[in-house]
Amino acid sequence: MQLISLILLAGCAEWALIFRTWVSFRYLLLYAGAASLRLYFFFSFFPHWDSNYILLPVCLLAILYHLRTAWRGATSHNQQTYNTPETGVPWLVIIAQNRKRAQFLEYLIMTAFVWYLANYGRIVYPPGFLTLTPAWRAWFMSPDHAWTFAFLCSLGTLFAYSLWNLAVSGVPFLRPRQAATGESPYRHVRAESHRSPRLPNVKELSDAVVGHRIVTVEKNVRVPEGIGWYGYATATAITLDSGKRVFLGDTNDCCAYTGLEAFLLHPELVDHVIMGVGTTDGYTTWHIYADAGDVLALTVGWSSGNPFYYGYGFKIAVVE
Repeated sequence: MQLISLILLAGCAEWALIFRTWVSFRYLLLYAGAASLRLYFFFSFFPHWDSNYILLPVCLLAILYHLRTAWRGATSHNQQTYNTPETGVPWLVIIAQNRKRAQFLEYLIMTAFVWYLANYGRIVYPPGFLTLTPAWRAWFMSPDHAWTFAFLCSLGTLFAYSLWNLAVSGVPFLRPRQAATGESPYRHVRAESHRSPRLPNVKELSDAVVGHRIVTVEKNVRVPEGIGWYGYATATAITLDSGKRVFLGDTNDCCAYTGLEAFLLHPELVDHVIMGVGTTDGYTTWHIYADAGDVLALTVGWSSGNPFYYGYGFKIAVVE
C-alpha cells in the first residue's frame, strides 16, 4: 500500500502540500520533492495551460506554513498526542465540519480549478518542447491535441489525488481472501466476544463536535426528555456554537462502567474550531483538540469488569 501511495503521489503532490496540515518533516520533504519534480518536468517539456503557474506560489506558501508549524513543534506534538498520521490531516475539516465533507470540498476545489483552466487557460509551449521527437511535436502542434492532453493531465491529477487519499487512509483497495480453516464458526464468535474491551464511541463523539467551537461545558445537567435514557437523570453537556448540545452520560453494567471524573476546558482556545477527538493513557484521557492543542480534556474512569461485562464508553446524545 505504501508503494501505491508513493506512485499516486507523483501525480498529485502539489495538492497534498496544499490540502494537508500536521505533516511530518520527512513527508513534507517527500511532498515538496515530488511536487517540484512533477511541476518542473511538466512545465518544461509539455504543452500546458498558462493558468497552471498559479500553483507555484500557492505551493510555496504551503511549504512555508508547514515549516512554520514544524518549527514551533506543533506538528510533532499533535502527532504524539492525538496519534495523527505522518501524512497529515485535511485542514478543510475546519470549514466542512467532518472529514468526508472536507474531502468532498477538496475535490470540488480541484474540479473548479480544472474547469477554470479549460475555459480560461491559454495553451503555452515551453522551451523544452523543442527537445521532443518530431512526431510528438507534430502531434502536439494541433490545438485540439494540445488542449486534450492538458485537460487529461489536469483530470488525472484529480483522479490520482482521490486514490492517494484512499491509499493513505489505510483502507484496502481489495478485500483479502481468506482460506477456509475448517474451524467451527462458534469458536470465532466466542473469540470475538472475549476480545479486550474497547470504547467505540470516541468516533461518535468526534462526529458530533468536529468542525464546531465549544461554548460551554456543564456537569450534572438534567437530561432532556425524549432521548431514551431511562434511569439517567443527569449528564455532562457540551454546548456548541451551532446551538447543539452534546450530552455525555455515564454508563454501568454490573461491575463494568464508564464515568467522567473531571474535565479541563481551555478558555483561550474556545475560539478555535475542533479538528478531532483522540484518547491517551488507555482511554482514561480524552482529548477534544483544535489546531493549537486541547480545547477540552476529559478524565475518564472505566472498567471492563469480569470477562462477561465490558465498559463500552459514554451514552452520547445530540440535541438540537
